[in-house]
Amino acid sequence: MAATLQAGRHMADSLSSYEKNIRLNLAVESAVYDVIFELLEQGERSRWIRENGKVQTLLIDNQAVEVISSNVHGMIDVNTADERLLQMLSANLPRIYRVNALTIQAKRDGARYASYSDLSASLNIPLAVFSCVYPYVTLFSGRTEPSAALISEQLKKMIGRIEDEKHSAMEGNTISVAGEVFRINAAARTTQSRTNYLSAEVLLTGRRDFPYLIRSWSWIERCQIAQ
Repeated sequence: MAATLQAGRHMADSLSSYEKNIRLNLAVESAVYDVIFELLEQGERSRWIRENGKVQTLLIDNQAVEVISSNVHGMIDVNTADERLLQMLSANLPRIYRVNALTIQAKRDGARYASYSDLSASLNIPLAVFSCVYPYVTLFSGRTEPSAALISEQLKKMIGRIEDEKHSAMEGNTISVAGEVFRINAAARTTQSRTNYLSAEVLLTGRRDFPYLIRSWSWIERCQIAQ
């Protein structure tokens, strides 16, 4: 009888833990959509534009969720970047030097990656290693080098100074969200250490009938490798 009760309590605890994880994941997903809708509603006036790359906290159903939204123009596009940038990035990630060589070879073969799972599979490296590369690269900016105005300080230290873009008098320095891709990282703030976070890359189309397109949606492990 006692064994049956103990087994029942263990099952109830497991179910409770499972339900808690489901609620946490739902809160994290909701936070991502909150950022998307705020970008759509407020455009360049949104705090996610003003505080590009900064950690902010959203409260979703009494759950604190830490969120970072970044324009991918501040990252290195593996599909279109100058090989020199990949070499410099690799040189500053010595534990994962193979990323550079294999990526360049794939570029020479004319390969283009449509997803991060394709990229990590092509590089033949564990997800725990790929997670250390992921914060600095994208597949959706279409640029040969990151934007000087949007690059993170950490990436700037890795690849050196990027020249500021020169704008025409017509362009000025106006920021618009239409046609831009944003990476939104979100993780629940809990007393327990969580090893992964949700990362979504979203294209804001500027269309009324189809305002956004999710280019990627995946849970990413936190980098565990000392760099």
